[in-house]
Amino acid sequence: MIQDIFECAGLYTGCCESFTRAIEFARRLPLDTPDGKIDLNGEAMYASVSSYTTKSPGDLSFEAHRKYIDVQVLLSGRERIDVTNQTNLPILQPYAENTDVLFFAPPMEFTSLLLEPGRFVVLFPQDAHRPCLNVTEPQPVRKVVVKIRV
Repeated sequence: MIQDIFECAGLYTGCCESFTRAIEFARRLPLDTPDGKIDLNGEAMYASVSSYTTKSPGDLSFEAHRKYIDVQVLLSGRERIDVTNQTNLPILQPYAENTDVLFFAPPMEFTSLLLEPGRFVVLFPQDAHRPCLNVTEPQPVRKVVVKIRV
């Protein structure tokens, strides 16, 4: 997992052209971009823009992916993302190949991250995460998630 601000993105982008492209795409995405999927390089890289209201932890499970790295960026609003390593977590819903997701029961220990405009988080396949959480109370947010094929 990587969490940082856009001003420091250059520290990570030199190691992989895909990171550079994903972060620059998210950084420059117009705020009025409609919700939906955006093709960046076929199945190798795509983005998904969504609008939703944040929720409480009891309403959401931890999830992880096997085929893709997530680069998550909020366009508006604030949300919390809980993150932990998925090793030894009890599986609630087995891996679904077609959606590239599996769900886990909440662990006893995890790290909470604040995501707001100007910040990004990169989540790798080992990073179980619970996004879309309230910071203090439910609020509307807009987010872009760039998916990079592993």
